[in-house]
Amino acid sequence: MSADGFCHFTDPDITVGAKVLGYVNVTEGDVDALNDARVHVGPVSVSIDASPDSFYYYKGGYYDNAE
Repeated sequence: MSADGFCHFTDPDITVGAKVLGYVNVTEGDVDALNDARVHVGPVSVSIDASPDSFYYYKGGYYDNAE
């Protein structure tokens, strides 16, 4: 079940495997900068604003919304 708020994960049997030590912002649409960050910084995480109503019907592929 999903819920808004902070993650309150606690499980004494699971050890944290990694810690975030830093991050970089990549300019939107700059594929070269994204590749550079992927190679020199580490794993890449992205976020998307899923609040538009059109996103509710998204199932896969290229999503383009001018809003």
